[in-house]
Amino acid sequence: MTKPTDTSLPVADEAVVTPGPAASPAALPTGWSNRGKSIAIRVLKCLITIVVVAAVTFAARGSIIAWNQQSGANRITLADVRWGWLAVSAVTYAVSLVPASLVLRRALAALHQPIAFPLVVAAQLIGHLGK
Repeated sequence: MTKPTDTSLPVADEAVVTPGPAASPAALPTGWSNRGKSIAIRVLKCLITIVVVAAVTFAARGSIIAWNQQSGANRITLADVRWGWLAVSAVTYAVSLVPASLVLRRALAALHQPIAFPLVVAAQLIGHLGK
């Protein structure tokens, strides 16, 4: 194949190589090196972790204080549970898993991954427990 006389156009046999951000020092902000950016990112991650841990600790402390301030008369015991309504809610929840399980089973079948219905319902239940 003959090469064109215009050298500004790439030839099909040649690869066009452009320097990436790591290859050109001009891509980095003034005063920053790759090592400096790496350290800054690590410090930022540590600061975010500390803020999250502090917020969770503060919220947990407030919850524990509120829990301890409740009197024994206001606490719910097993004698206060209405077992009939609990059974109705359990059956209602089990029935509500069926439509979503049918959709999931159909989607898996469309992906050529047929699965038994009880396993799909179990997967839906585990998915809800994980939330």
